[in-house]
Parts: sequence; C-alpha cells; structure tokens
Amino acid sequence: MKLGGSLQYNFNYRHFSYSAAFDQTKKQLKSAGTPLVSLSFYYTKVNADSLFKEEKVSYKTHFLFGPSAGYAYTWVFRKNYFATGSFSFGLHASLDNLNKKNGICPTFFPRISSGYNTETWALAISAQYNVVYMSFASVDKLGLGTLNAQITFIKRLDLKIK
Repeated sequence: MKLGGSLQYNFNYRHFSYSAAFDQTKKQLKSAGTPLVSLSFYYTKVNADSLFKEEKVSYKTHFLFGPSAGYAYTWVFRKNYFATGSFSFGLHASLDNLNKKNGICPTFFPRISSGYNTETWALAISAQYNVVYMSFASVDKLGLGTLNAQITFIKRLDLKIK
C-alpha cells in the first residue's frame, strides 16, 4: 500500500498546462516548458512472507517527506497535436518502523502524454510512473513503483440549456 500527496508549483503557469496534457480540459496552443518544485509526503506499508525474514516481521511501514525538483515541456508540433514530457527527482527524509532511524531516500516521478485536442473532441495517451524507495542503503534497496497508463477519448457536447 502506498499513500501520498504532493503540492507542486509550476513556474510558467501562464504558458504551460498539465490540464491540457493529462486531462484535456484545456488546450495548449504553443510549445512551452517550465521548471517544477514540489513538496511530497508518502506512507508505504509492505506485507511480505520472506522479504523481511531476518527482521522476523511480516510487514514494514515507512514515511517519506521532502522536496522535489524537475522540468516539464509540451511540444505543440502541428495544430491540435501535442506531446508532453515531465520528470521530477527528490531527496526525502525517511523513517521506517524496523530500524527507527532517519535517512535520505530518493523519489522519481516521470510523466508522458501525447494526443490530439480540438474544441469538439480529444484523443490522448498518457503514462505516469512514481518510484518511492523505502530504503536506499548500499546493501539494502527496496523501492515501490506505481504505473498509471490511460487512453482518453473525449467528445465535447454543446448543450444549450434555456
């Protein structure tokens, strides 16, 4: 189980839109990029039969909190066609229930999207992959990755309600 949240700031919010790339609720008219910074929190819990055999426990919980930085860019290569790439990398303070010690663990969050978006309909494909490490020692690396991929088709209806 992995729960978490992130507050992200887009420095070029007037020209770059995540909503245009991943939700198709807006339309990106020109190519644009932006630096990104974020603050994230993650809670993970792993149940395992043999993974933690040496520790004689059946689960491991872990907390991560810290900043990330990255970059995002949308390329509008013809009218209505776009491709977006984004990544952020972070170093987060960590605490786990086994060792009861603080440490530093990396996080990585790449995203891609491409599609066709008009005023009446849109078609896009996108993917996001989030990697959170529960431990990152030289002899003990344990990471959890979450992949979200989707194909989106939208038909916009103009309903005139009087």
